Amino acid sequence: PRLAANGKVRPTTRKRWPAFLARLRHHENRHVRIWQDCLQQVRRTLPGLTATSCSRLKLRLRKAYRHIMAQCSKRHDMFDRREKHAAASLPFIKAAFGLARRNHIRKVVRSSTARRAARSLAQRGPRASSKRPGSTRNNWH
Repeated sequence: PRLAANGKVRPTTRKRWPAFLARLRHHENRHVRIWQDCLQQVRRTLPGLTATSCSRLKLRLRKAYRHIMAQCSKRHDMFDRREKHAAASLPFIKAAFGLARRNHIRKVVRSSTARRAARSLAQRGPRASSKRPGSTRNNWH
């Protein structure tokens, strides 16, 4: 990812960006190393497989390959779970999640306010809504 160069980024975000990017690169490079290890395992395992027919060999190769890939996926998942905790301590991530939480809270407050208003309107009924003298609003009639 690249940081927007249009100047619409907060100075604190710009300051935290290099540390976040370095951590992200480190994280993604670890995924590359996991895939490379998996590839080496495929290269070591598959050529040694034998079978009594081509179709059986094909089945054994597919089964072995799927098994290696499943193990590889588990390694990636375990790594991501461990990294999640480390990444959560980065100032850039803390700020991003703090902003997300604040936005979520604002949405909840707005939606709960809207729900209360709708409930109040429903309880009063259509005729009791804000029909002011001189208003041209038609209240559901």
